[in-house]
Amino acid sequence: MKIETLKIFILRLKHKLKVIFCYFAVSFKIPYYDAFLLVLQELVKLSLIKNLESDNYNKKYSIETYTKILNLKKSAEKLKIDLPEFYFWLCFAAHYVGKMDDWKFFRLKLIEKQKNIRQKKGYDFEVIDPSHVAFTIGNVFTLDAWIKSRILGFQKNNKLILPLTPSLIDKVVNPCMLNYLGSYIDIVEEPKEAEYYYSTLKDSRAWHNVYIPNGREIYPYSLTSGAYIQSIWDQQERKPLFQLTDEHRQKGSSVLKKIGLPDDAWFVTCHVREPQFKGKESFRDSDIQTFFKAFEEITKRGGWVIRMGDKRMTSLPKMPQVFDYALSEHKSDWMDVFLCADAKFMLGTSSGLSAVSYIFGTPVVMSNNLPTALTYLGNKDLFLPRLMKRIDDGRMLNLVESMTPPYSLGVFDGMYKNLFKVKTIPNTDLEIKNLCIEMMDRLEGTIKYSQEEEKLQEIFKKKTAEKEVMVGIPNFPIQCRLGKYFLNQHKNLLVNV
Repeated sequence: MKIETLKIFILRLKHKLKVIFCYFAVSFKIPYYDAFLLVLQELVKLSLIKNLESDNYNKKYSIETYTKILNLKKSAEKLKIDLPEFYFWLCFAAHYVGKMDDWKFFRLKLIEKQKNIRQKKGYDFEVIDPSHVAFTIGNVFTLDAWIKSRILGFQKNNKLILPLTPSLIDKVVNPCMLNYLGSYIDIVEEPKEAEYYYSTLKDSRAWHNVYIPNGREIYPYSLTSGAYIQSIWDQQERKPLFQLTDEHRQKGSSVLKKIGLPDDAWFVTCHVREPQFKGKESFRDSDIQTFFKAFEEITKRGGWVIRMGDKRMTSLPKMPQVFDYALSEHKSDWMDVFLCADAKFMLGTSSGLSAVSYIFGTPVVMSNNLPTALTYLGNKDLFLPRLMKRIDDGRMLNLVESMTPPYSLGVFDGMYKNLFKVKTIPNTDLEIKNLCIEMMDRLEGTIKYSQEEEKLQEIFKKKTAEKEVMVGIPNFPIQCRLGKYFLNQHKNLLVNV
């Protein structure tokens, strides 16, 4: 224990000394890129984010810090060290002080810089930052869209490389999903080769998490562009890129039998985000108990519910035909993928696991969806946003406001509380239950929408599209459908807008 404590102390000391040196280099305008980047990161993480998440938020302090960041940018530009990653962090800075015009400008500058570097270097490959795959699974959506962009001819089909250096191989969150990606991406694990490609990351990065070429113009928001690309993909009636292997189907079916599912049973996967895995985010975390009525509706129709997640999740009470897979001995990386891909639909919240279902073509029922700018879902999916109420006067935001910038771009609890000054309201158990009923009726072909419901849906999509619900593409409507029960219950937040 003492050895581990000493190691941590030494690492922290090294970092502090590095920070001191970098501040020194910046102060004396030494043209050292890593110094400027580290100082920028420190200002964003330790000043802007810390203040934003504080109970004693100080707007003046944030603006002063942002001014320091802009001055840092000017110095970096004079020294010609303004590489794409520098603009990536400038985007965060602008975002966290609510300067959305600057946010968009910096994203466009990043894209421009990367294009110029690629042309200058003449690389015939692009490199995916391995941390995007190693530490989170949600990025499979933008990788899927990036690959589809190539197949549709929206960008050159250069070699796409994912270098897994020795220090990262054991940290990959789902090795099985990596194997599926290997059908379209060259995954390099040989140490020397991986280190070489990783060393080129500054110049050759595929910025799939910022923008995705889509054949029209540059939209500096990858999820919007991904949704647009998927709409073209659907118009051409193309199948999902990813299909379960026969081996995984057989192995998965065997595990389902052990769980207790009959041979002809169907199941729904459910993933409800909790704070234990990545930390507390009240605007996204949800209460599993508000999903129990939906579970009852699914099992009433003969289905099973399989709760996804990790071993830190809140355990479920005993319920007929509900299996707590997250806490079971059957959990594995390949079984995670099998369940997401083979389910009748995925009942989820704003978490990355639903992206796995999405890229395998499994319908998604998304509740408690925030931030709404991340609503990448397609035409066979259903969703519910969280409502928002102003803290000062208690006024409910209408659905157009809550679905569009700036409210749609909140990524911290502090952004909603301190910048937007709103409280987010989780979906109720009735709203989630009725969303599940709607999806089951759609899949069974028994759904009936009244003329009024269709009109409300049309109004919702039209008005939110006009206010850029899909960030970066004015008048491009959201592709999924808002739950009809929710829309009927809250139509007063739409019709009078």
